[in-house]
Amino acid sequence: MSRNEEKDHELEPVSPGARLMQAPGLNLCIIAVMGFTTKIDPNVFKKGLQDTLIKHPRFSSLLIVKNSKFTWKRTRVEMEEHVFVPDLDPEMEYSGDEFVEDYMSALSTTPMDMKKPLWEIHILNVKTSDADSVLVFKIHHSIGDGVSLTALVLACARKTSDPESLPVISSAASARKRKPDAAVDKGFLKRVFVLVWTVVLVVFNTCSDCMLFLATVLFLKDKWTPIKVARGDDALSSRKRFVHRIISLDDVKLVKTAMNVVSIYIYTHGF
Repeated sequence: MSRNEEKDHELEPVSPGARLMQAPGLNLCIIAVMGFTTKIDPNVFKKGLQDTLIKHPRFSSLLIVKNSKFTWKRTRVEMEEHVFVPDLDPEMEYSGDEFVEDYMSALSTTPMDMKKPLWEIHILNVKTSDADSVLVFKIHHSIGDGVSLTALVLACARKTSDPESLPVISSAASARKRKPDAAVDKGFLKRVFVLVWTVVLVVFNTCSDCMLFLATVLFLKDKWTPIKVARGDDALSSRKRFVHRIISLDDVKLVKTAMNVVSIYIYTHGF
């Protein structure tokens, strides 16, 4: 095997979804915050990353762009280039919540350095209304989406007393007993009816969604709403404002009614 073939063998092609996230209009980063009930020791935290997150290929790979071809290449991760611990003034004038929001908003305007793996973690040992310290994640969307990254971070949250045990989360749904399916116990004819009706609904909804998608591509446009930003308005879209609030679903329904929309998509999880 020649040297060029060995180099090509080390490279892994970028998936279509990750390639799409490199387009000029979709070059996005995920910014999220995680709170802790204790202060964070940067040295212990970095050691934990070495044993967990860094082992994932996407967090230890460079995005190589050559001749319009996108590939991943494994590299050595330097913690100092990815984990940042700003020197904070304990006597800051404004609240910790406001500081974290301003910090995340400013972080959204900083472009990601493409010469290193596409992620950063900022340790903020500042007390907020919900935590004694926070982590701010900045991860390029080509590495993954919110759901997959949430699962990955949860999988990395191991106990120091038992690193081999998998993390668990409490769930009220898991404690409920599964109720028997009424449609299964009502006889053969009803099972057949339910099956046929389900197939009809699936076919109808699929056709409706396809027609709506084509209509949207050809001539339908989204209605203007007070929270919609016009295309090409760089002054409004360049800087994002992050605000952390716990809201009621009743308030969400009120906004939905006021905006006259069918539904509002909300991330109810974070990491």
